[in-house]
Amino acid sequence: MAQYWLEIASAADLDQLGVVMTGTLSYTTDGGIPVAVFNKTTAYGEYVRLLSVPSSSTIEVRCLLRQTAGGLGSSRVGPAVRISGDSAYVYGKNTSTTYKLGKRADGVSAELGANVTGQPAGNTWSWLETRIEGTTLTARSWEIGGSRPESATRTVTDTSISNGFAGFGGVFNDASDANLRIIAVGTDGDPAPTGPVGERQRSRLILTPW
Repeated sequence: MAQYWLEIASAADLDQLGVVMTGTLSYTTDGGIPVAVFNKTTAYGEYVRLLSVPSSSTIEVRCLLRQTAGGLGSSRVGPAVRISGDSAYVYGKNTSTTYKLGKRADGVSAELGANVTGQPAGNTWSWLETRIEGTTLTARSWEIGGSRPESATRTVTDTSISNGFAGFGGVFNDASDANLRIIAVGTDGDPAPTGPVGERQRSRLILTPW
C-alpha cells in the first residue's frame, strides 16, 4: 500500500509527470496559481502519468484541476486509472455541469454508465476522483470549499483493463486543455491522500477542508 502527492509549485515539478501517447505538457500560472497544463489533441487515449506511481490494479486518483478549453461531450479530461498504452478508465468533465466515466480499451473508446449531472462547472476549479478496485469503478466530484461526497457519484463495473498506471487525461478524440494544480494517488487499498505524504499539516494552498 502506498500514497503519492504532487502539488505543482514550479516548472521543475513537471519532471515528476510524463505524457503517455500524445499531447503536450507545460507550466504556467492560472490566476497566480502554479499549474501543469495538459494540451490534449484530437487523438484517442492521451494521458499524463505521475511517474513515481508503479503499475497497480487498485488505484484511487484525485485531481484538483480546471478545464480551460474544450466544450464538446467527448472532450472530457479528468483523473485516469489503469493507464496502459492508450487504454485507461477516466472520469472526465465537460465545460458544462455534466460528467461521465469513460474507457479506452482494445482500440475502442466508450462511455460507462449514465451522465452525472449537477456537478461543478467544467471551467472552474474542482476536485475529481476516480477509484478502481477489482471490476468496480467509482467516481466523485465536488467544488473547492465543499466536502467530498460520502457516497460515490457514479459506480459501474467493467472488466476491460486489469492493470496500469495513475494520472489524468482523456479517452475520447476531441482537443481539450486542462490545468492541474494537485494530483493525489493511493494504491493497493490506500485512499488518495488529502495532503503531502508524511506531513500532518494541511498544504498551504488546499482550499477544501477535510
